[in-house]
Amino acid sequence: MEIQNRIFEDLKKIVSGKFVEEISEVLCVSTDAAYRRIRNEKLLTIEETVRLCQHYQLSFDRYVGLENKVKTVPFLFPFPSLDFSFKAYLMSILQNMQKVKEMNGEVFFSAKDIPMFHCFQLPGLTKFKLFYWQKTMLGRSDLTGMTYSDYHPEKEMLDLCYQIYETYSNVRSTEIWNYETVHGLISQINYYHTIGYTSTEDTAELYEELKLLIKHLLIETETESKSIIGKRDLTKKQNFRLFYNEVLAADNSIYAEMGEQQVAFMPHIILNFIITSDKDYCDYIKEVFELVMRKSSLVSGVNERDRSLFFNYIFDRIKSLEPKKV
Repeated sequence: MEIQNRIFEDLKKIVSGKFVEEISEVLCVSTDAAYRRIRNEKLLTIEETVRLCQHYQLSFDRYVGLENKVKTVPFLFPFPSLDFSFKAYLMSILQNMQKVKEMNGEVFFSAKDIPMFHCFQLPGLTKFKLFYWQKTMLGRSDLTGMTYSDYHPEKEMLDLCYQIYETYSNVRSTEIWNYETVHGLISQINYYHTIGYTSTEDTAELYEELKLLIKHLLIETETESKSIIGKRDLTKKQNFRLFYNEVLAADNSIYAEMGEQQVAFMPHIILNFIITSDKDYCDYIKEVFELVMRKSSLVSGVNERDRSLFFNYIFDRIKSLEPKKV
C-alpha cells in the first residue's frame, strides 16, 4: 500500500488534466475502478504498475528502495530506426517546445553546436541544415548525387522549422556556449563546399546568413530578449540568458522544467535523442547545469566586456574560416 500511495502522490504532481479520468484511461479501467486504486482500496496489479511507470516515465526503483543502489533510469527512445519520417522528427521537437511554452517553463541548452532553433530563422541555413542532416547524417538514398542547389525542401517541413523557432523565441531559455560552438556549422558548410555539394555562390550566401544570425544573437544577448530577425520587439520580457565557458565539453543536451515537471533530452546516435522525466536523473542534470553556469561567464545583459570579447572571437573565426572570394 505504501508503494502504491507514493506512486499516486507523484502522479498528482505530474498529471495536469483531470486526474482520475486520465489514470482510468492509462489503466484501461473505469473511473470508479481508478478511484478505488487511487484510494488504496484496491491494489495495483504488476501490469498496471508497469503501465503507469512506463507511461509517466517513473522509476520503479525509487519505490522499492533501490535508489541507493545502481540506478536504472527509464528513457523514451522516440525514433528507434534511421528509417523515420523526418517531418515526424521535426513535429516532435515542435510539440515538446510548445509544451514548455504553454506551461511557462524554461529550457537549458548545453550547446556543442549553434542550437538548431536559431538557424531556422533564415531560409538558406534552414535549407542547408535539412539537406545536411538528411543527406550526410541519415544517408537518405533519394538524395544521392543531389547538390544543395538541387534540393528543395517540402513547404510543410519549412513551415515546421519556422514554427519551432517562433515557439522557442517565446520560451525562457538559458544557453551555454563555448568557443567551439560556432565551429560545427562552419565545418559543415566548408565540407560541402570542398566536395562540391555547394557552389561558391551558395557558400557565400550561407556565410552571409551566418553572420546575420550572429549579429542578431548579439542583439538578443544584449537585450536578454529573443526575437525573430526582422521583427525585433524591444518591449518583450527578458527571456534569454547566454553563458560561455572556456573549457566546457558541451554535448547538445537539453534540460527543461515546467513548474514541478522536469524532462531531460539527451543526444543519442546522430540526430536522435532519448527522453526521461526520472526525478533523480533530472535533479542530477539540473545540478550539472547549475555548476557549469557558476563556472561560466554570463555574457547576456550588462556584461558588455565579456560579451564583446566572445562575439568578436566568433566574428574573427567566421572571417578566418570563410572561403576566400576569387
